[in-house]
Amino acid sequence: MWRNRNPEPPLNDPHNKFNAELAAKLTHEEVAAQLLAHDWKFARTMPQWPHEYTLRKNWNGSIPFENVVQFLRDHGRHARWGKARAKRIYWDHDGYEYWSMGASLSETTLINRGRHEDSSTFGKP
Repeated sequence: MWRNRNPEPPLNDPHNKFNAELAAKLTHEEVAAQLLAHDWKFARTMPQWPHEYTLRKNWNGSIPFENVVQFLRDHGRHARWGKARAKRIYWDHDGYEYWSMGASLSETTLINRGRHEDSSTFGKP
């Protein structure tokens, strides 16, 4: 579960690319365009729960990775994954659910996405 309620990572974090001014202006369309412009890799280690991911280290968009993650968290819906007690935050767009694993922005390394029709099998053996 995401516990860090502070949207901005520490200022002394050398990897901090979060831009608070930009964050306040982002639209759903801009974030969707950034997400669709990136390469997605199938999560081979979890074929029973088909989904894809894109990595921070490969991110080259005009919107910083941290801003996109924060947008997903700010504009997503809370839902349980399978039988887990904790809820995750999912942002829905164009047939996909997007989510991160809930670490702080500076520690988040990937964004996941899964098709809505596959989400009914998530978390079930």
